[in-house]
Amino acid sequence: MKIRKDIDLLPSYSANEFQADIILDANESAFNIPLSLQNIIADLIKNYTFNRYPPINAFNLRTTIAKRYNLTANEVQVGNGSSSLIANVCQLFAGSENKILYPAPSFSMYETYIRLAQCTPVAYPLTENFDLDIPALIKKIELEQPNLVIICNPNNPTGNLSKPEQLELLLQNTSCPILIDEAYIEFSCNKSMTAYLEHYPQLIILRTFSKAYALANLRLGYILGNSNFIELLNKIILPYPVSGLNLAIGNCVFENLILYQAQIQTIITERNRVNEALQQFGFTTIKSATNFIFFYGASAQQMQSLATTLAQAKIAIRNFTNNATLKHGIRLTIGTPNENTQVLQLIKQYTVQEGR
Repeated sequence: MKIRKDIDLLPSYSANEFQADIILDANESAFNIPLSLQNIIADLIKNYTFNRYPPINAFNLRTTIAKRYNLTANEVQVGNGSSSLIANVCQLFAGSENKILYPAPSFSMYETYIRLAQCTPVAYPLTENFDLDIPALIKKIELEQPNLVIICNPNNPTGNLSKPEQLELLLQNTSCPILIDEAYIEFSCNKSMTAYLEHYPQLIILRTFSKAYALANLRLGYILGNSNFIELLNKIILPYPVSGLNLAIGNCVFENLILYQAQIQTIITERNRVNEALQQFGFTTIKSATNFIFFYGASAQQMQSLATTLAQAKIAIRNFTNNATLKHGIRLTIGTPNENTQVLQLIKQYTVQEGR
């Protein structure tokens, strides 16, 4: 079979699939969508026209999203999960002569999407504490002259946040397109860059319904940018990229975001509780603006032993203990209060038994 020569070199995306009793590895919401919203969606499904193609331009959902950010529908597009939109953006700059800068360590799929677009991937390192070094990044952009720069804010898998004023400094000193992936921004206490869209035409913002809005199963995301950029993006997005039912559910969700406030606040409160407990147990945590916590210990052996203990207890976590760049750490999604208590009790028992 003759295929592209570079495809064999691409890593496959992997996710933990062992049978866990407590699932804290994929950064999904700890809660289903609010019950009152479930009832609205149930009524919608009863009367849904399944035999017709979905609206090709997703105008209703794009308009609803646009209103929230004081934009027009022409400055919004939706996709089959935010990941598909990242891939689409990279395709806009396809060609081996083009460069795309991406953060490291960060979301593992950035490099894959860049390579699929046959662009040259150029990693820029985060600091020792996984923060953006804005002056260094500005110099890197000046040196490499990339066609696109990707920023993950808050960063995954470490959870830390760059403040808007830091990112504005980058926008003020660069002219190339800047794609900011804000998949977890709802957990950051309103540190989004959406208010800066009208001032910086090179700014592109990516968002998802999968995390704070508890729709990971639906695969729905959206992107915000100036109308010229969205018009170009539309040229490469395949027809009917999102099912009509998903569009309708997404519209219901966006019209009822207030229903999510309580559970988002619960996740933030639980995140703070889990973070404090992990520090008391002797682990180092990265200050998180997401629905997960990244933490590490004194050695790779210690963290691998803890990861094994959690797996034996049928608790799914994201294990980076073989990754020195990520300090052999563990990423722990914030679960329900009861799940978090069970996990913390187990970690406490582990530290006591290990004499830590």
